[in-house]
Amino acid sequence: MQTLTQNFNESLFRSNAWVGSWIDTWGQSPSLELIDLGGRKKPNEYLYRVKSPIAGLLPVKTLALAGTPTNPMITPRAEYIDINALIQCFGCAEELRYSLKRLDWQQLIIPDMAVTAENSLHFSILVKDTNWHLYQYPKEATYQIKSTNFNDYLAQLGAATRLRFFNRRNRLSSYGSIEFKDYCSKDIGSFFKLLNQFHIHRWGTPCYSIQSQYFIERFVEALPGEDGKAILQAMMVDGEVVSIIFDVIWDNNRYNLQSGFFENRFDKVSLGSVHLGYAIEDAIRDTMTYDLLAGKGKNSNYKTHISNSTIFIQKIAIEKSPIHILRKTKNAFSRSLRQKNA
Repeated sequence: MQTLTQNFNESLFRSNAWVGSWIDTWGQSPSLELIDLGGRKKPNEYLYRVKSPIAGLLPVKTLALAGTPTNPMITPRAEYIDINALIQCFGCAEELRYSLKRLDWQQLIIPDMAVTAENSLHFSILVKDTNWHLYQYPKEATYQIKSTNFNDYLAQLGAATRLRFFNRRNRLSSYGSIEFKDYCSKDIGSFFKLLNQFHIHRWGTPCYSIQSQYFIERFVEALPGEDGKAILQAMMVDGEVVSIIFDVIWDNNRYNLQSGFFENRFDKVSLGSVHLGYAIEDAIRDTMTYDLLAGKGKNSNYKTHISNSTIFIQKIAIEKSPIHILRKTKNAFSRSLRQKNA
């Protein structure tokens, strides 16, 4: 499996469509203070400031990029994050550091940053000659399917994986006619109602809260303005919707944002896997990378079996000295407690 660490293109999650829709949805929240750091009203140059609890007790002033979640702002996950727009705005990391010094904050959180040489250099420069400390959380893999030929891709898969995601189509067709329905933007409410229903059955909670769904709907509406496209697709068997996929096409990549499906509806057929197999085939035939993003399945990490490329992401925190000392103390106490209980 190929691992990519450099030359990563602009992220879907730093697009004006994503960040602008995020600001429209949460920008007026009393829980946060928006900061137009660049002063140019460009969405991906905005930060926000909140009070985040540390160790469940101490509230600290936290900066984050608009468009990304950080406690207590629970918003949809955004991956492959970078600060390239801010670097470009100020001309260099040193000037960005000077601008950040003028703000009142105790920690800066960048969730799910793309692990690249460029990003690492930016952050090492930001903390240079300051009392700021860089804390790096464990890395997490995201999974992609890169292929120019569908049959070649199938040949790379294990027999069990090929059966589950692709060959079970034949068995599914024995239960009824397989059809696909692509929802248009005016029917987006109906689509997300179905998606939420599938998630409630499988996970016990809706896929999106009311506010998050409002954000996603604004994001889908804004995508065509940046040559993006949402795929809101249902797979049906004899006219009944049995699976839902929410994908986004952006910069020759197709991102799998969400899915929902009936479990154990048909014997020996995983409806979500079969539907995902169709989506992967479509992406390969359209010469696109299919990006499964981070995260694992409910029962297993199926993404490791169907992907052939990975990109790593990592949460980054820049902490001023008091927060850094508190973290070191807390970590030392946790280690001591584990050793006593070992």
